[in-house]
Amino acid sequence: MRWQCVAFILMFVAACAPAEEAAPVAPQPQPAVPAPPTPVTEPSPAAPEPSPAPANVTVTPPAPAPSPNESTYERTPEQGPTIVGFLQKFTNEIKDYAFTYRGDQWFVAGTKAKIKLNRVLENQYHAQFIDTIYIDLERRTAIGVCEGRDTNIKKQCTLRKTLDEKYALPYVQFKIILPEDWLREMQNLYVSVSDTPRLVTDRKTVHLKHSSQIRQTDLFIEPSSGLPIAVIDNGIEYQYDHLNKNQLGRERVALE
Repeated sequence: MRWQCVAFILMFVAACAPAEEAAPVAPQPQPAVPAPPTPVTEPSPAAPEPSPAPANVTVTPPAPAPSPNESTYERTPEQGPTIVGFLQKFTNEIKDYAFTYRGDQWFVAGTKAKIKLNRVLENQYHAQFIDTIYIDLERRTAIGVCEGRDTNIKKQCTLRKTLDEKYALPYVQFKIILPEDWLREMQNLYVSVSDTPRLVTDRKTVHLKHSSQIRQTDLFIEPSSGLPIAVIDNGIEYQYDHLNKNQLGRERVALE
């Protein structure tokens, strides 16, 4: 009974004693929440460096091939013979020239020309005898005279008192296409150099050709003078024989 009383007392004392404060419990560290991963940005490919601007280069398109039926400036190679080149040679180097055309002797100097006929014009154009004709190429006039190129003609003209008498003649009936005229006429047409040169009266020539739908012209040019000594134009042939340059001497080509 006694031990029960002791136990009761102890229990009472314990119940009346102030309860010890519980030691504070340190908060347990919370596990770190991992930060969301930073998205990895793929490096963008480096932009190509701009190419340097090209220099201003002017590209000249090739000239169109000329049509065979059009009249154009000649396009023969610059290194080769050309109509323009021969015309320049004639202009710069030739003071006068002479040739024979269908039997008549021609002497040309500048704008003057003289024809020694291979025949006598008798009782024509109101004249009894004419053996020589003087032509003014600029004024387009023709004057016929009897100069007496041989003894018989001179005697006939003297008896009739017509020696050196002047008679007006129709210019268009005596003017021919001169060698220089071909150069001026053809200088603006398309002309090519032919691979088939031709000997004309034993002279080497440069063969230039013009071809179109309406015209076919072959010029055989004597290089030292720059003048054609033969021309075939649409089948019609013109030949200038015995062509010589700068050798007229005292041969007059104009009436005084």
